[in-house]
Amino acid sequence: MPLTKEQVLEKKKDPFVVLLNVLPEKDFEKLHIKDSENLPLGQNIRGFAMAALKKYSKQTFFITYGADKESTVALNAAKVLLDKGLRADHFPGGLQEWSQAGLSLGGTDRPRESPRPLQLSRKEK
Repeated sequence: MPLTKEQVLEKKKDPFVVLLNVLPEKDFEKLHIKDSENLPLGQNIRGFAMAALKKYSKQTFFITYGADKESTVALNAAKVLLDKGLRADHFPGGLQEWSQAGLSLGGTDRPRESPRPLQLSRKEK
């Protein structure tokens, strides 16, 4: 069952949950959900599953995500993990929905927070 951004925010508090960006590494370096990890799905599906099994414990619950709702890479990655006996679901909104909601991003292309203007208190006369 696909997850909403609210469910992702709640689930990622659990230390056994890994938010997994399954896009190519160069895309991950540019922009990703803050505190997520990268394991590209790519063309080698068997290699993806083996890397997940090697890197993470069986207790891990994966939340996979890609670029946006048009991308099926997150769903496909979750299916591969499930087929290998791992626990997984996907966040179909991906980077696009996360970013539009103003949630935390990482990477070299993440929007910089603009400094807030200094609020000076006025003395009333």
